[in-house]
Formats: sequence, structure tokens, C-alpha cells
Amino acid sequence: MLLQTLLAFRPSNNDLVFAIKTFLAAMLALFIAISLNLQNPMWAMGTVFIVANPLAGVLSSKAVYRMLGTLAGACLSILVLPPFINSPLPFSLIIALWVGFCLYVSLLDRTPRSYFFMLAGYTTAMIGFSAVADPTHLFDISLSRFEEITLGILCATVISRVFFPVNIAGILSGRIDQWFSDIEGNFKNCLAGHSSPETIVKEAQRFAADSTEMHALAIHLSYENSALRRQTRSVQALQHQMILLVPALVALADRVHTLKESSLSFDNLLMQVQQQTEQFIAGKSPENQTELSFIPPSILQKFEQMLAIADTREKLMIMSAREAFIFFIQHFQTLRLIWQCVKTGQRLPNFIDQNGLSDLRLHRGLYRDHGVALRGALSAFLAIGIVCFLWHMSGWQYGFMAAQITAVCACILTFLDNPVPALASFRLASIYSALVVFVYQFAIFPVVHDFFTLMLVLFPFFLIFTSMLPYPALTGFALPILINTAMGLNIRNLNEPVFGAYIDNSLAIVLGILIPSFTLALIRSTTPERSVQRLVRSQWRDVQQIIEKPVVHPWAYYMRRLLDRIGLMAPRVLRAPAIQADISQSIMELAGATNIIRLKLTLNQLPEPCSQQVSQLLQQLWNWYEARLSNQEFDTAQLLKHIDQLISQVLLQPSSMLRDQVLVALTGVRRSLFQHAGHYVVPSEPIPALGETYGWRG
Repeated sequence: MLLQTLLAFRPSNNDLVFAIKTFLAAMLALFIAISLNLQNPMWAMGTVFIVANPLAGVLSSKAVYRMLGTLAGACLSILVLPPFINSPLPFSLIIALWVGFCLYVSLLDRTPRSYFFMLAGYTTAMIGFSAVADPTHLFDISLSRFEEITLGILCATVISRVFFPVNIAGILSGRIDQWFSDIEGNFKNCLAGHSSPETIVKEAQRFAADSTEMHALAIHLSYENSALRRQTRSVQALQHQMILLVPALVALADRVHTLKESSLSFDNLLMQVQQQTEQFIAGKSPENQTELSFIPPSILQKFEQMLAIADTREKLMIMSAREAFIFFIQHFQTLRLIWQCVKTGQRLPNFIDQNGLSDLRLHRGLYRDHGVALRGALSAFLAIGIVCFLWHMSGWQYGFMAAQITAVCACILTFLDNPVPALASFRLASIYSALVVFVYQFAIFPVVHDFFTLMLVLFPFFLIFTSMLPYPALTGFALPILINTAMGLNIRNLNEPVFGAYIDNSLAIVLGILIPSFTLALIRSTTPERSVQRLVRSQWRDVQQIIEKPVVHPWAYYMRRLLDRIGLMAPRVLRAPAIQADISQSIMELAGATNIIRLKLTLNQLPEPCSQQVSQLLQQLWNWYEARLSNQEFDTAQLLKHIDQLISQVLLQPSSMLRDQVLVALTGVRRSLFQHAGHYVVPSEPIPALGETYGWRG
């Protein structure tokens, strides 16, 4: 499989430009390190390939946190390690614990800052294990490590930002424009009845995944020189809010589909809504708060006309569809205004900030899996402990290098569900890099006598593999072969290589990859199915918390938390198609959570009999999620019956906006959690007029 991918690879012009820039940065770092007589010029050279990225903003953020992480690791090495360096057991234990702790924190932080914690961890291992042979030089090694890493970072950053820089802003702008176009197209298809609820659910899954990817790009904007650099907060507010259209889109698709199945009499009116809405959206972007909330009365009248010819069950669907429609339009218009401000470099209007669209609490709502982080930290701790035990028991001179490689490998791939295949690719790359190093050291370097010639002989190899770095399918092979080759060559000067040192160095690299492969497979490795199940169960627990705790955050905060999990589930479908059903169910239940929040917010305003019944329903919903978390049986038929009884009870209340809001919420809960259940049975008693509310904004 890998061989086929390698043979089929054809670098583009942009790939070659990126590879040439990276190679020149590596050679510049190597030349300066040798000229300054630094201890390990290979660290400066290798750092360039580690931080290399075609996007200048990503490279810069990675470089900044790598430098700060290296500084933190070096400081800890100087301050903490000296008293223990001659005591192998506590020395190894301290480093293993520190690496594990830093990795744990890194895995919980989904910002560029996570790189700082990871570097702080394994930099201490790199420095500490290097100093074992000569403890008196611990400070010198720490200083040298920081100098060489900083040199590599500066060279990579300067070359990337000065020569043909590629900014995130252009790519992100294109992605956002496409997102707007796609979700608008799906909205129109919903109204026209051209998209089934199942299709919209899959589209919603894609929108959530796109949002997660755009979040990963947007957080690097402040590290590049582009038109959007000073708009980072606004872009993040936009990205956080874009995904909130998904629940409304899913709800609208379900209600329209149900109406079309119920009667053909709504088709013409829905088509008119679709046509008039298309004309309205095609107009100019809103410019003030009044225009944001404006919807042409002619469109709303079509919903009134549908209510006039509908029976009670259909009226509930129309009210719910109208509510989702109004929310979508108003929110879509708000997003258009935000995006217009971002593109023109304007500040967000005060009324948008007042609506909480740039609330930083949305960012804190991102998902963090403490269990996965703990297992990753434990696997790193165990791997370092094993290699240190083998090193001290054998007395192998190059054991320190195996321990260093172990610490690095245990950290950099732990974010994967199953890091073992990637580490297998690392092992294969290390074997190939050992062969490459052998050819260079014993066949080519003996005839190289100046730095320019050195650059010429290194250029073809590094050009080919560096051009592969932008491609995820090849990165896992290209990156280790580049780094291992740079480290294995260990270019300090052009003296004759030592064959014994070459063998020890190659074995240390292979062993340093093999041991974390074992511990990660034993402790950290999991399947996409199990990862999705963890995300689903976490979503259930979040809904339970929404039910049992007061609603103290903006509605968007809760939705962002739940939608973030959908975005994390979606990419795993490619590796495990069987999980599609779980993701689709989670998206439908997401709309149910939206309506649970609405019930919570209206609870204290309801008259006593209804208020008590709603409280009992919320408790039953909590019990249902608890039963699912505990893998216990639960009488869902009784839960559905309770929902239907409550709808009937609220229907018989006097006509009011509050009553209609509660009915829309209850209908949403029923349709989201029991979409395949039979039709709701309308009570025989006279029902007061329905449809007094024109939508509820979260």
C-alpha cells in the first residue's frame, strides 16, 4: 500500500517550492551551527524538518511553542535533574513522570499551545539522557539544545515568511465561502423537499467536520502576516457560530419531509417559501440589528396559510418548521454580516458582541478526553521506564539515544486512535534512513570537502521526501525518514565516519521506536468504533448535565460542546463505515438537546400542572440517558407515552406564545428522539388556536 502511494506520488510546483525552501532553511541552520561550533548541529537541521509546514502561520505558531517548550524543558533539566543524575532509578522515574504529565496536559489542550507542553516534556528527556555520560555538562547541553533548536526555528520561520509565503487566510476564506454556499444550498433543498432527512443528517455531519477543520486553521491566523491577522477573534466567533445552523437545518428537513408525507396540499406553499427566501438571501447583506431580524412578511404569511389548512398534528409540524426556518434565516444573516466585517477588516458591531457571538466560553466548551490523555501519558511513562531499565542493565553506551527516541515517539503519535500503524511506518522509515545514512557516510561523504558540495549531494534526497510532507498519507513515512537521516548523518565536520557508531546509532533509533509501539498498542491503542462510542457517551453525559443543572451559559455554549463531538466523530467514518448509524443518531439527538434547553428555560413560566409534568419528563429523559450509559433496559414506550400526554395537556391550555413555545420544544424532543415512532394522537377535546409565536431564538 505504501509502495503504491510512493510510486503514484507526483509533487506539484507548490510542493517543490515548499521542499526547496525547507531544504535551504535546513542548510542555513546547519551552516550557522557549524560556523558557531555548536555541539550538535544536527538538532538545528532536524528542527527545520520537524516544524516545516507549507502554511506560514502554522509553521510560525509551531515554531514559537517549540522554542518556548524547549526553554521550559531546558530550565527544568537544570533546576531539577542535577541531584538525581547519578541515581538511575529516581532519575529515570522523574523524567518518565515529567514526560507523562506534559503529554497528558498536551492531549487535553486543543490549541497550538499543546505543542509547548509536549516539547517541555521530551526536551527534558533529550537533555537529561544526553547528560548521563557527563553530568558536569548538564548546563552546557541544555544551553546548546536551546540554541540549536532556536536556530533551526528562526531559519525555518524566516525562509518561510520571506520567500513565497503561503498564508492560511486565503485557504480559510475559500473554505468559509464554500461552507456558506453549501449550507445555503442544503437549506433551499430542504424547503423544496429535494433532500431527505437522512441526506441532511449526512450533510450535517460533513458541516461539523468542516467546522472542526476550520477551527484548527483559524487558531493559527494570529501567527501570520495576512489580511485576517487582526481578525482572529472575529473569525473564531464566526466559525463557532456557523456550526449552530446545523440543528436548525436538521429540524427543518425533518418537519418539511413529514409535512410532504402527510399531505400534498403544502407543496405549493413550501415552494413559494423556497423561491421567496432565495430572492431574499440573494439581496445585500444586512447592515444593522433591525435588518438582521427582518424576514419579509410575505414569507411568514405562507406559514400562516399552511396553518389555516392544517389539522392539529400538521400544525405542530408547521410551527416547528417555522421556528427552525426563522432561526436559520436570522442566524444566517448574522453570519453574513460577521463575514462581511471580517473580509473588510471592520470591527464586529456592538450588538453582535452583546449577543454572545464572540464569547470565549464557546472555546472552553471544546471536548477533552481525560481517559485517552491518561492512557497516552501512562504508555509514555511505561515506554521510557522499559528502555531505561534495558539501558542501565546492559550498560549500552548508546542507550541514552534509544531513551531519547522513545520519549519523542511516545509523545508525537499519541493523538491517533491507533498509533501502532504509524509507528510501524516510523520503524520502516528508520530502517530505510539507516541505509541512506550508510550510503552517505561511507560512499559519498569521503569525497565531499566543502559545504557547497555537501548541499549538492544532500539536495536530491531531501527534496524528494520533503515534498511529501504536505500529504497526510505520506507524512508518516516522509517525516521520520527526513529526521532520522538528518540525525543519523550527525554532520559536525567532514571527518571519517566510524562504522561502530553508525551501527549503534541505527539500533538505538529502531529500539526507540519499537518500545513505544509495544506500550501504545498495549495501553493507548483503540478502534474508531470505540472512540466514537466514547464521544457518544460523553454527549449523553452532557445532556444529563443540561437536564439536572441550571442553564447558566448561553445556548450556543451547550450546542458548541455537542457539535464539537460530532465534528470529531465524522472523520472516523472513513476508517469504520459501520459507525455512520451512531453518528446519525447523535446528530438527531443533538436537536433533541436543543429542545431540552428550551423546556428548561420555560419551566418556571408554566402553570403548576404543566410545570410539574415537564419536570417529570426531564427526569425521565435523564433516567433514559443514565440507563444507556449503564447498558440497562429502559421502557422507551412509556417515555414516548409521557411525551404525548404532555403535548396533549399543553395543547388544551389557553392560546399563548408560551404555550406554542413549549409545544414546539416537545414536538422537537419527540421527533429527535423517536423519529421512527408512530403519529401523535390528537386529543378529542376542543383545542385553542395554535401558531401565536413566530419562532424562538436560542
